[in-house]
Amino acid sequence: MKKWIFIISVAFLAILFLIGGALFFLGATQSGTNFIVTQAEKQLDGQLQIGTATGTLLDRLVFTDIRFTNPAAGKVALAKLVLDWKSSDLFKAHVHILELSAADIRYTASQTATEVSPEPESSDPINLPELLLPVTVTIEKLAIDNFRFFSDEDAEAVKVNRAAVSALWDKDGIQLRELFVAMPEATLQAKATVLPTGSYPLNIVTDIKTLSPDYPTATLHGEYDGDLQTLTIKETVRGDIEADIQGKLQDVLNALSWDVDLHLVKFAPALFAPEVPGTVSGKLHATGMLDSLNATAQISMRDETESALNWDGDLDIDLNLQSLLLKVKRCKLKHLDSDAALQLSGTAAMEQQLDLLLNWQNLQWPFTGDAAYSSPSGTVTLTGNINDFHLTLQGSTSGSAIPAGTIRLSSDGNTESANNIDLTVNTLDGNIKVLGSVEWAPIVKWQVETTAAQVNPGLQYPDWPGSLNWHIKSNGQIEEAGVLTDVTIESLQGTLRDRPVAGSGDIAVSPESIQINKLLLSSGEAKLDAEGTLGEVSDLKWNIRVADFADLLPEISGQLAASGTVSGKMMSPEITADISGSNIVVPQAELENVHLEADMDLSWREPFVIDLEVNNLTAAENVVPKITLQSNGTITDHSLKLYASHELAELTLALQGGYKDDQWNGALRKLSLKSRDMGTWQSSKESQITASAEKASLESLCLTREQSDLCISGTWDKENKNTGGKASLTGFPLNWLAAWFPETLDDLGGVFSLNAEASMKDKLQATAHAQITPGEISYTTLKDKGILAHEGLKLNLEISDDGLDTDLWLSVDSNVISGNLHSPDLLRADTDHSPEIKGKIKIDAGNFALVETLVEDVQNLDARLDTDLTLSGTIKQPEINGKGKLHINNILIPAAGLELSDTSLNILANNSKVKLDGVFNSGKGFLAIEGKALLNAEENFPAFVTIKADNFRLVNLPEIQVYLASDLQIEKKKDLTLLSGTVTIPKADILLRDLPKGTKTASPDIVIVQEQKEEETTSPMQMNLKVVIGRKVHFTGFGLNAFIDGQLSITAEPEEQLLGSGEFHIRQGSYRAYGQDLQIEKGVISFPGGPLTQPGINMRASRSIGDIVAGISVTGPAATPRITTFSKPPMSESQILSYIITGSSPSTGGAKLSVGRQINNKLSVSVGTDTKTGESEFVARYRLNRKIHVETTTGSSSNAADIFYTTELGGKKE
Repeated sequence: MKKWIFIISVAFLAILFLIGGALFFLGATQSGTNFIVTQAEKQLDGQLQIGTATGTLLDRLVFTDIRFTNPAAGKVALAKLVLDWKSSDLFKAHVHILELSAADIRYTASQTATEVSPEPESSDPINLPELLLPVTVTIEKLAIDNFRFFSDEDAEAVKVNRAAVSALWDKDGIQLRELFVAMPEATLQAKATVLPTGSYPLNIVTDIKTLSPDYPTATLHGEYDGDLQTLTIKETVRGDIEADIQGKLQDVLNALSWDVDLHLVKFAPALFAPEVPGTVSGKLHATGMLDSLNATAQISMRDETESALNWDGDLDIDLNLQSLLLKVKRCKLKHLDSDAALQLSGTAAMEQQLDLLLNWQNLQWPFTGDAAYSSPSGTVTLTGNINDFHLTLQGSTSGSAIPAGTIRLSSDGNTESANNIDLTVNTLDGNIKVLGSVEWAPIVKWQVETTAAQVNPGLQYPDWPGSLNWHIKSNGQIEEAGVLTDVTIESLQGTLRDRPVAGSGDIAVSPESIQINKLLLSSGEAKLDAEGTLGEVSDLKWNIRVADFADLLPEISGQLAASGTVSGKMMSPEITADISGSNIVVPQAELENVHLEADMDLSWREPFVIDLEVNNLTAAENVVPKITLQSNGTITDHSLKLYASHELAELTLALQGGYKDDQWNGALRKLSLKSRDMGTWQSSKESQITASAEKASLESLCLTREQSDLCISGTWDKENKNTGGKASLTGFPLNWLAAWFPETLDDLGGVFSLNAEASMKDKLQATAHAQITPGEISYTTLKDKGILAHEGLKLNLEISDDGLDTDLWLSVDSNVISGNLHSPDLLRADTDHSPEIKGKIKIDAGNFALVETLVEDVQNLDARLDTDLTLSGTIKQPEINGKGKLHINNILIPAAGLELSDTSLNILANNSKVKLDGVFNSGKGFLAIEGKALLNAEENFPAFVTIKADNFRLVNLPEIQVYLASDLQIEKKKDLTLLSGTVTIPKADILLRDLPKGTKTASPDIVIVQEQKEEETTSPMQMNLKVVIGRKVHFTGFGLNAFIDGQLSITAEPEEQLLGSGEFHIRQGSYRAYGQDLQIEKGVISFPGGPLTQPGINMRASRSIGDIVAGISVTGPAATPRITTFSKPPMSESQILSYIITGSSPSTGGAKLSVGRQINNKLSVSVGTDTKTGESEFVARYRLNRKIHVETTTGSSSNAADIFYTTELGGKKE
């Protein structure tokens, strides 16, 4: 027995060692790993392929190049799979995974459909198991890198850049230490704790951040706390969308219900629909279960630039999620800036009962201001179901663009048609009715008729009063081949603008033809009739007779008679027309008569004739006495002649050519231009022309006048993307421009010539050479008559390979201007590139007699200008070196009486810095300018200039003397120009007897019918300026004789209104009113800080007669002042005016104020008012001859007529 026990024990131990050895071989050796891989590949029958496997199952195992293919599962490819764990921790009841990761995964789903039998629904409650593991599980790294999912081979991949998990599951539950998912569109981070027992208490925190530019930028922070019986949720959204969500979920597994609040802080629909502007905000409260939902919401939409989008909404709905029955308890929309409102209520269910009611009030467009379209109220009802519904509509309309009226609509319908349509519109003192049906599926089809009774368009369009009645029928359909319709005008009758209107006829349209049957339309004496067919064999005749266009359009007059025919195929018919019109007047144009005869076969198989003559066409201030156009021939050989005359020129043109093989070839046989100011230019020979949709060319076209030739030619080739041209002008005497010479310029000698050539293929290539030969300039001024010599002009320009080279030389009266500019890459297309530049400009000028000749407001000019500058660098960073100096010994500007002496202006340039300084001397004062600028395009060429003046005599005329003192600064920054400082007029003496020369006043016959709104005065720069008027400023004019002083501060932001703050005071002065000089007691013009164009005025002026003081007071805005009278002692207004005008009270005499006018050399009229009694009279005097005149007087209390005879007594004085 002991022996067998020993044998069995040895055998059992041997088996344990054998099993242990086998497990060790499989799990702890490379050979075992290779064995497992080989067996797995065999068992899966080649569906699995593993490239390499290194490591052991009990330590770290790495697989590379793994491929798995299964018809049902799809294809999976992994570049690398790693399993690393601590197998020794199993002895501690601890499953410890250090790493389980996969990289570069590509999964393509199978295209073989696999039917999955749905599991039967169970009504049993779901109870989660109690999960208490006997071991601890630690996952330090579970990761996937670069995962790509393809729904099929050609589909775009769904990408996961990285997914990683770190977790622990022990007796305290599951801890998700980290969850991280990164996709191109967004990232997700999460942490969580879950106790998988009972109701599964849990706490989850998530953070989501969007990354793709195709989606709104947003971060979402979520917190979920509680268990599966009661779960509290909180979600915060920030970024392009801002929202807060809070709520509770109850019984998540078995009877889910929720109570959630959403606070939408900001949402822009344009994030998903760019065409929808504005932002949406609001609050929503939702409760419900899996089968029902209730939601209430208050929503607002706002848009700062479009008030039409500013709405507030109030919503309360119930939704059955099983039957999809929607019950709208309340749905209200109210426009923020108007009284517009909409209300919707009722129930709706898919393919079930519909019972909806929509009401609106005060709808209009635009929503604010005057309405072009409006509907004060209306109602829409929808009952039935989606396959058999009934729609009614009732509403009213108004607005400037549509007539006021009421609308009633009733219709049955379904998803494919609207039937039994009955539409009635009561408007324009009449009614319009539409009956019929419309289908939109499977094709569009309609059958409608409309009738109208006593419709008066004049209620909406005052120029078109009348009463119209009509009965029109239409039926048709839209098929793939085109539209088929039949429109019948059963009757059209009534009146428009007191003219009878009538119409009848039938028009049938199909894709192949148009049939017009007895179409008659008339308005007054204007009539149109047409009958016939347009189709494969057309036969249409038409006539128009208009005795006066006023029968058709109120703003047009004249007569027209026209008739014609259409025959042949509809798409290429033969058309004849005979049109005559006379005395046609349209707004801003008149035409004495026009006649057109045309016979055209648009199939171009037969010759065509076009003959047009227009006489005395007037447009604006231009009169064209005659235009004629004749064209005839065939499509392959035809001619065109054009003649037009104008007071400035006559044009004659003749073309001959033909169209063949999609190209027109011909010749410009004659071109003549007889110009009043430029003489007669005529073509010297024929010029060949070709033109098509692909290419065009013009051979040399030359116009000749005497010894001068102007020639042009050009080509265009679309396929080769090549365009080119040449132009030349030779032998052009400058004195041919005499029509545009100033009066002081008698003659200009010299001959101008030009040669230019350009081509464009990929890059522009061009050359131009211009020259003026030497000559003489003859002139006559107020003080001198003479001749100046000029040495001519030379200009050369070349553009090649994006580069530019140009040079200029000009010399007049020994004054020389020369310069050149070179850039190797000026025309490069890339926007980030800054072209290089290099150049030079030099001016040597000391004789300015020509300036006095050309500019009549400059006299006694004695000056010298020397400039020598070089240019280098780039367009964005140019550099200028050199200097320039203008020295004026003397100059007189007579218009202002301004005389400058010993004046200079200097420019000094050093690389990117430019300095400017100058002094202008006038009288005993000066004006000095200093400035500097930086040549930097990125900073928008910043500059700073100061202008200082002291006792500078600005104006020195016999009646106006003005002196200037200033301290100004002008600063130009990158995006801003600032003007600041002080401008002072320390002294001035101004006498204005009349308005300044050039000022125009309205004719006494002009009546102002509407006041024009004053335009705002804006500034192009930022301004902080002080204007000071000194105490030595005296003004006389327009009844005012006073000294004025004060100061005004002017401020402004760019493109905003000028604002003024300050006061001007009127001192020691008088004001002439009612024919008397009133002493100014007080005079203030104030600017309270508002717009500069809206000052206030406060002025008192009075006259003293003994102990009595009478005067007027003017206060309030200068545009609309309030004028009152005052006196001491107090008196009535008529007494005050009497003292002001006559110097006495109304009871002491009969002073009369009279205003009269001489109508012509025989007739004069006057109106007089007694200043004391207030009585008025009208006097008319007519001279019969030198000695006799008649005078009539019509008064408020009496009338009279007198005959006066005048004779002279006495002899001739010695």
